[in-house]
Amino acid sequence: MTMRIIQKIFIWLFVIMAFVVLGFYVFVKLNGKQFVEERLRETFQREVQTAEVRFIFPLGLRIDRLDIKGLFRAREIRVQMALPVVLGRQVFVAGMKIEEPFLVLQRTKNAQLIVGEVETDESAKGPAAHVPADTKKNEPQKFPVAAAEAFSLVVDDIEVHNGQFQFIDHSKEKQLSLTLDQIQLKAQSLAYPLRSLNTRFNLTALMTSEDIPFSGSQVRTHGWINWWERNLDGTLEVLEPNGMVGLSADLNAQHNDLLIKGKANMSHLGKKSKKGEKEKPFSIEDLIVEALKTSNLEINADFAVKTKLDNFELSSISFTGSVGSPDSGALQENLKNIGQKFEEFGKKLIEKESGENVNAMVPQEGVVK
Repeated sequence: MTMRIIQKIFIWLFVIMAFVVLGFYVFVKLNGKQFVEERLRETFQREVQTAEVRFIFPLGLRIDRLDIKGLFRAREIRVQMALPVVLGRQVFVAGMKIEEPFLVLQRTKNAQLIVGEVETDESAKGPAAHVPADTKKNEPQKFPVAAAEAFSLVVDDIEVHNGQFQFIDHSKEKQLSLTLDQIQLKAQSLAYPLRSLNTRFNLTALMTSEDIPFSGSQVRTHGWINWWERNLDGTLEVLEPNGMVGLSADLNAQHNDLLIKGKANMSHLGKKSKKGEKEKPFSIEDLIVEALKTSNLEINADFAVKTKLDNFELSSISFTGSVGSPDSGALQENLKNIGQKFEEFGKKLIEKESGENVNAMVPQEGVVK
């Protein structure tokens, strides 16, 4: 008797689930594209376009070529819902896979973080510049927040494949640009709008920038972050193209106070000039960097940085370290090379001073001495 009751319960559960899946399939087939675009438009207050929205068994969606204008785009997004799929205006997602997404994060002149392609003095000339209709020119746009009546999203697991992320900092006198390509990301526990959640992450990417050292290196980082509380605990590694670790660090933030402790190979900190940029006069700093780079010496340093998680600055950094050579027999030759560099710089300095003195002795036209 008991077994029959259990069998009937399972049969009814199966029938109910079959109707749920069938109903979801029919809904997506008839209204999926319109529903997704309207909900995203309502949430982000941006124009939204998709090429196609399709059903994935058992309770999933596939969104092709999603474009949230000026904010985010992706070639493909696969979503599997969790039960209950919708509770009130909250949508539960068991898993999400995003292929080839692109996202821009900018820091304005007044150090405010914004998401998306928003026009500024520097970026207004570019084809990607975007100004929302309700945003005045040169006025920073706040981080996108869902309207009170819009739905919220809770995601258990998310994967990103071959993504691209661009960070542009307009707060400095000289604009800084950093790009992460070939992003591979796995994360757990995310929500939109933001709330207090510890989000675990594991990320690898290729870092490129003309403004910082280690450009062309691979970045590896993992740990957890609670952006709402401004807490972080993680590790960071930067692998140079030759496979050597150029930088490794532990990251820890409590209530926005970020402490970074790590090790860096200082042998590769020389920065190339940008194309078309005028060459600056040769300085003592350039001399030291160039001499160390050509000396084949290994310069390893421990460093510590105290800054803010949401306003990262390198205004206060301390170094302790050592200098050595991979070949102990070549150390004397390396030091000799450094000495030659200083000697060449001394000669240039003497020639420059002599030239200035000669020019000062030549009478200027119209001047009576």
